[in-house]
Amino acid sequence: LLLLACGIPVQAEYASDIMYRARACMLSGGRLDFFGKYAALEPRCLYSCPEGSEEVGSSCVAHEVSGLNREIALTLHVPCASCAADEGMNVAAQLWFAVARLLRVPLTETVAS
Repeated sequence: LLLLACGIPVQAEYASDIMYRARACMLSGGRLDFFGKYAALEPRCLYSCPEGSEEVGSSCVAHEVSGLNREIALTLHVPCASCAADEGMNVAAQLWFAVARLLRVPLTETVAS
């Protein structure tokens, strides 16, 4: 199975389609857009970050506000009747990316367990 992300064919070796495309974006020199306002379920692949954002770890995110370090914990319960095939990996990836987009932070600042 080959997937096409950012114009690059990528061999499917991960449990989540969204993770394939994110990896392909970063490998092609792109940045995952966790800053911009758009309706897609996953971050866009950009080659330059939108105005008002900064690049951190191959992601476009909000600027850090000095002196405002905060930690939050979210517990998300998501029923999924069709998750047996991939053990919920695709849904988990979508939620992980959604939280990063909501908070406008890089994935490295989020932890999923």
